[in-house]
Amino acid sequence: NTGKALKSIEFDPSVSPSAKSYLIQNIAISDNYLVTANVAAGVLDFYRYDTSQNKWIKEGAYDDPVDANKTGSDIAIDGERVVVSAPQYNSTMGRFYAFERNASTQQWQLTHTVNGPGSTSNLASSLDFHNTRILARLGPTTVAYYRFEGPDINLKSILNTSHDVVKVSIFNDTAVVSYGGATSNAFGTYKLNTVTDAWGLVQNIPITVVPAGPGNTTLAHRDIDLHQNNIAIGWPGRGALNSSNVVVNNVGAVVLKDFSASNSKSVINLV
Repeated sequence: NTGKALKSIEFDPSVSPSAKSYLIQNIAISDNYLVTANVAAGVLDFYRYDTSQNKWIKEGAYDDPVDANKTGSDIAIDGERVVVSAPQYNSTMGRFYAFERNASTQQWQLTHTVNGPGSTSNLASSLDFHNTRILARLGPTTVAYYRFEGPDINLKSILNTSHDVVKVSIFNDTAVVSYGGATSNAFGTYKLNTVTDAWGLVQNIPITVVPAGPGNTTLAHRDIDLHQNNIAIGWPGRGALNSSNVVVNNVGAVVLKDFSASNSKSVINLV
């Protein structure tokens, strides 16, 4: 479906004319639903895949009235529910939105708006959700845990990490958090106590970067995803000029299959 989505959806230059608009696109896909974001303009588009027509049908849009909110910086979709970040709402407070699909009208509707708990929290520069549980980056070393409860979204607890948080991902009662900054650890795995709503660290996973070279001196800006017991992590290298004045980018990507506390990999090697 991803291939069909990319072939079937065309962005109209008259709607998004600037180079900046094209450079800051975001996309999320799950089952038969697709959400795209023009982050620079704060515009979201919602699509459903129609098997009979073999194409994606637009089912609604949302235009944040404040472009500076950077709505769509991160998108998480699970079934007929979508959570979208706006990390620069009110400059540094941050917020996220929740949307749900109305099966009767076949339109997506804004159902919740959750603001950051503090004026400088920058809530949701990274977020993810699964079923009713939402994780959103709250600060340099904190992640907020929210939950859909009836008609509300409630803050349940705060997860504190020992390293700078870059990206978060959640599946059921397990979370992974990728780290940035001066640390040899690539990411940490966390488990939820469903009675107390507290998250506990299971393991920090270190990384060895091989070979050394341009872009391998930093371990920041790692993307990460979790599905069942499978973890995928990747990070871009920083561009550098080689002896021929050609820009070189070292890009790493690692997939850990069947990851668990009893079957873990203590060191990741890039080759």
